[in-house]
Amino acid sequence: MADQPWIETTARVSSCELISRGPRLYTGRTANLEVPVMARYAVTFTYYANGHEYSGQYINHEDVALGHSFTICFYPGKPEDNSGSEDSLDLHPFRRRVVAAICVVLIVLAHY
Repeated sequence: MADQPWIETTARVSSCELISRGPRLYTGRTANLEVPVMARYAVTFTYYANGHEYSGQYINHEDVALGHSFTICFYPGKPEDNSGSEDSLDLHPFRRRVVAAICVVLIVLAHY
């Protein structure tokens, strides 16, 4: 069976939930300080593939508006695999970058 190319589609943000922000530092004074740590949001998105709805999730450091749309790619043999999702909320940036790079190459080649 030949390897199938990934397919481009539009994903839409369905939820964006704040999952962490900087902890408070209690100094014992009246002005406690917040540790400068970027907020993290769990962004959930949905997309359609092969006539079915699928979802994915990634981490962002800014709030993302509901309904915001963006382009992802999915694997037609296993449409739940997409270029927009993190494996977990712990982040796996290397794998995501590799999948995204493959998707970009396939899109560029498809236009030739």
